[in-house]
Amino acid sequence: MEIHGVTPNKSLDIKFPYVPEVYLNHFNFIRGYFDGDGNIYSRGYLVSFVGGSLDFMTVLEHHLKARGFDVYLTKKEKHIRLYMSGRKNIKEFYDWIYHDKGLYLKRKFEAFPDKNMDAETLQNAKLKRTKQAVAARKKAFIDEYRKSYCVHQACETVGITLGTYFRWLKQDKQFSEEFYQIKHP
Repeated sequence: MEIHGVTPNKSLDIKFPYVPEVYLNHFNFIRGYFDGDGNIYSRGYLVSFVGGSLDFMTVLEHHLKARGFDVYLTKKEKHIRLYMSGRKNIKEFYDWIYHDKGLYLKRKFEAFPDKNMDAETLQNAKLKRTKQAVAARKKAFIDEYRKSYCVHQACETVGITLGTYFRWLKQDKQFSEEFYQIKHP
């Protein structure tokens, strides 16, 4: 079996196969992987792929980024997830993988929202909601507040509402402690 590439724990160390560009462009390979190990979340504006091999998932990420998709990887224990979000981004992904659809999983095809809309009319959310993006906004808020000592100015600079600021103070102990440690002149 090993001569055919079937090895013990293959899902943890499988390499991304050589796929001729013509088959990536015709969406067969990535659509098939999405049908098997992909997911579209119920609200419709988050797609993920899951795998056990960091090498495989990194190459998949590279192929998707090369086509203009905004994707990011997360690693948790033995699983790596590749996420893609945003209304326009998801519609463009849908258009890409189902362009010349032949074989596909009907339930995943039907789960995509905005099938009948033009991607050019859609927009992604202005602020990403990933843990990394929210952490970066919290840091930017703290940095701006250290300069201006004005909550309203910090909110405006970072692009958040006053309600978000209050929620961060209430729900994020680290943010709250860092905020209250700032000394005013």
